[in-house]
Amino acid sequence: MVYLQKCCLLLNLVYLSLITGDQFTCHCNDGDCNQLTGACSNGCLPGWSGQSCQTECPDGSYGYNCSGICDNRHCLAPSSCDKITGACDNGCLPGWRLHNCSQECVIGFYGERCSLRCDDRNCRNYCKCDAVYGSCNGSCLPGYVGLDCRHREYYGENDDGGEGTTTPRPSWWMTSTDAAKIGIFGGVMLIVIICGIALEIHAKGIWCIQPPENKA
Repeated sequence: MVYLQKCCLLLNLVYLSLITGDQFTCHCNDGDCNQLTGACSNGCLPGWSGQSCQTECPDGSYGYNCSGICDNRHCLAPSSCDKITGACDNGCLPGWRLHNCSQECVIGFYGERCSLRCDDRNCRNYCKCDAVYGSCNGSCLPGYVGLDCRHREYYGENDDGGEGTTTPRPSWWMTSTDAAKIGIFGGVMLIVIICGIALEIHAKGIWCIQPPENKA
């Protein structure tokens, strides 16, 4: 069996090597192979291994010499990937992008395929949120609560809590009824204090004008 030195016909990233009377697939990195052994002088194309590059990468591996491991990608389960490029067969886990799921979402985006925007949240810093879940990396804008700051913060006695969420009233929060009661109590106490001071002043005779002494 004699291999031609050049496997020079390129078709869809696959090189073809011609053998006497037959056609033989050659997956050499640059198309050069040994005339007698078929060994590729510069290694194999991604996705192939072996002396003559005739062995396809086993499942779970990819790339040059099948050295890449699909499990090292952030692939959506089950974790399988293309044997040549390492692209995840079923897409990426939320928060990751590119064909091989090797890069986190850029700032301001999150979720599957990084297709959701953080500015749809009500984060205090407006644009930064967790790349996977969209939770705000910090606190919410005033008036909003929840992991993703999408729920309105209502403390009224008969509110519905915004988007299906009822926020418990904190201990320091006062309703209008509470405020009215405190106002009435405070007013009464102020009147009592003023009356007490007035009585004390009257008892000491501070308001009385003493007539001048007659020295004659």
